[in-house]
Amino acid sequence: MSSKYKITEKEAHVITEYKRLFPDAYLHCRWQRPLYNLLEKLRDCKTVDNIFARFKSYTSVISIFAAINNLAKDIFGIGPLTVYDITTAICRAHNITDERIHLCGNGPIRAARQLNLPVLHYSEGGHTLNYITIPDALNAFDTIMHELPPSLKKSKNGDDFESYMCRWQGGRCPLQFS
Repeated sequence: MSSKYKITEKEAHVITEYKRLFPDAYLHCRWQRPLYNLLEKLRDCKTVDNIFARFKSYTSVISIFAAINNLAKDIFGIGPLTVYDITTAICRAHNITDERIHLCGNGPIRAARQLNLPVLHYSEGGHTLNYITIPDALNAFDTIMHELPPSLKKSKNGDDFESYMCRWQGGRCPLQFS
C-alpha cells in the first residue's frame, strides 16, 4: 500500500470520532479517504467539535448543504448523499429541522417513485435540492394502506421521513421508529 494512503495513529483517532458524529456519511460513502479529507477541511482546527461550531449561525438545511457542497466540489468521491448526511448531522446538533423530505439518495428517490409523489425543487446559492412534502408522503402511504409508526405520523422532520422511506422501499421497515 502506498504511504499516501496509510492512516496514522492520530488520524485513526480522529476517524473514530468522525464515525461517531457522522455515521450515515461513513455508511454511505464508498471512499473513506475523500470523506476524511472533506471533514478535515470542515474542521479547520484542532477539535472535531469545530465542525458543529462553524455552522452555528446557519438557519436552514440548504444553507448548510450549500456551504458543505462548495467545499466538497473539488473532492473526487464525495457526492450529494454524503454531503446531505453531513448536513443532517450538523442540523441535528443545532436543532434545525425541515419539513421537506430531501431526495439525495437512491432509496428515497425510489420510494417517491413507488408512491408516485411529485418531486419539487428549491435552490439557494446555486445549489438545488429535490424534495417531496410530508403531507404528500402521508397521503401516499394512506392510499396504499401502509400503517406508519405513530411517532412518524406526528413528525414534522423531513429527515425522519427520508430515513423511513429509504428503509421502506428496500423492504426493511423498522418495527418501531424513534
